[in-house]
Amino acid sequence: MFENRLHHRTLMVCLTLLLAWLIMPATAASQPWYNANWAYRMPITIDNTGSTDALAEYQVKVSLNSGNFAFANALPGGDDALFTDGDGVSLLSFWIESWDNVAETATLWVKVPSVPALGSGAVFMYYGNPGASGASDGPGTFEFYDDFETDYTSGETGWTVKPSIPEVKADNTVAVYNDKLYVFGGYDRDPACIKSYLVETYVYDPATDVWTPLADMPTGRWGPLAVEFDGLIHVFAGEAITGSTAAHEVYDPGTDTWAVWSNVPSGLARQGLMGLRYGNKIHLFYQSVHYEYDPVTDIYTPMAAVPTPRTWGTCALVGGKIYVIGGYSYGTPSDAIDVNEIYDPATDTWSFGTPMPAKLYGITRENPVINDKIYVTHGKNPSTFFTTVYVYDPALDSWEQKSSGFNPRDGHGCGVINDKLYVVGGRDVLSCAWGTDFFEVYDPATDAGLIDPWIVSDPAIAHRDMMAAYEGSYGFLMDKPISDGAHSAIHFHDHERCAIDAWWHMTDYYGTASVQPQGVISPTGNVANGALY
Repeated sequence: MFENRLHHRTLMVCLTLLLAWLIMPATAASQPWYNANWAYRMPITIDNTGSTDALAEYQVKVSLNSGNFAFANALPGGDDALFTDGDGVSLLSFWIESWDNVAETATLWVKVPSVPALGSGAVFMYYGNPGASGASDGPGTFEFYDDFETDYTSGETGWTVKPSIPEVKADNTVAVYNDKLYVFGGYDRDPACIKSYLVETYVYDPATDVWTPLADMPTGRWGPLAVEFDGLIHVFAGEAITGSTAAHEVYDPGTDTWAVWSNVPSGLARQGLMGLRYGNKIHLFYQSVHYEYDPVTDIYTPMAAVPTPRTWGTCALVGGKIYVIGGYSYGTPSDAIDVNEIYDPATDTWSFGTPMPAKLYGITRENPVINDKIYVTHGKNPSTFFTTVYVYDPALDSWEQKSSGFNPRDGHGCGVINDKLYVVGGRDVLSCAWGTDFFEVYDPATDAGLIDPWIVSDPAIAHRDMMAAYEGSYGFLMDKPISDGAHSAIHFHDHERCAIDAWWHMTDYYGTASVQPQGVISPTGNVANGALY
């Protein structure tokens, strides 16, 4: 009835996870142990007995769950994972596609040097090192690193992985000055899930592809907002070790020095602040609070309240109007929202635009505008991180979905240089304060756009829909309960509508409701990959 015509670029081989957690050193058996800092290792057998072809430099998919892996013994995010060859000591390249400590699921890929024809091979996965810093390496694992399980596009996607930022960061902020990215604050990560308060400042130069450390910010904090104004970068508010901070500190890129300015009003003294420069003023938004700040007089003036209170949303300037999109609502219930509200500084009034297709917060905050379009990327709802890219055209009051990024996360900073969107840092572990060193750049000019892999033979039952794309590209919407042909992990038979994406992730209500993901659709019978009858 439906056919998915996507193809992997990498052949997957069968593997068996031996259900044993081997504790160093008593069970190191005959193979040497890589390093005493890793307390556990797990053998993985790759079965090639059914093939007359030897395997060389093959990427093998490793799927972990609560039945075959002790997530409590590993760091959140899998940052202590390592793979070695069967000798127990020769390191192998690997990549962590996803890791969720709450759901106790993870997907990793390891490049195996060789497996004999009509035989089997073995590798070891090490874990259990609280001091590890993460060795996941996508480009080293795949010759054409393209995140092929979460990016379903034809041709170019527009996304490129850049050199990692020097320090892991989440809930950081970014400002652009002289075609360089300045990154401030945030928190790093701690095995005990305790937030830190970072003072470190870095600058990235796209012309040289180099990161450089700068003078530390006076007040360590996460969730601040940076705005450039006439060659100075103002960093407002955030959360510090003493709690919410009203700190307003100004960085001078010309002298690499900081100055302390007047505190922000108490209504703005929080993390997740939104704002930007408009003319010779800076507008700042937090929940319903809205101030206009004059950097020349250092005075804050209250303005028309935000109609829908929220934080951690996108704030963007197009055509003399300020757009506040999505975010986290402190209403009832507290949750991600899709609201798109438009502020006119000339009249100090608000109006409404078409809502964002998904309800998300922790999205690109810092004026992500390219050619008068607003790019809302990544983010999360209460249960899931995303790589999705939604583009809003204010002239048409319409939304379009573009090719997804590489690393699901929220709380990242962003900046636009030469019509490219740079996305820096962020969090990718639901259950912990866990920063990342992710750094990606998106060029809309090289994005070929989403493809539609679905063929629907009975539109009375289902139809193709871009907004059903939980993991990039198109999915389809089932308008009636699924019946004889397939079943899901938790079953959706009592729902009138469900969404299924290109890799059989099942959700309801366009793939954005809090119940997602709902497992994987399992076709019954001997059918082709991706087929549902």
